[in-house]
Amino acid sequence: MMDYAHTDFQDESFDLIYAQGSISVPERKDIVKEIKRVLISKGLFCAGEIVSLKDPVPGFVNDIWERSGLEPLASSVVKKYYESKGLKC
Repeated sequence: MMDYAHTDFQDESFDLIYAQGSISVPERKDIVKEIKRVLISKGLFCAGEIVSLKDPVPGFVNDIWERSGLEPLASSVVKKYYESKGLKC
């Protein structure tokens, strides 16, 4: 068991990383930074994450996310977000 944002893996340890429902959290920036660190330069990162399809998000959905500690991205900005972190989409 490790903290997603601070793993024990060596740099460039993986050619594939798959994340399912683990990046839609306040620590997203640190987790993505760690993924980039442990992924080989030509590696593949696949994310199956919670996203909001509407902006603004309906109040009851936002309440559920807040109580769960989730911070999903809007589907309209997902690609831009990951590209801004140096990943190619």
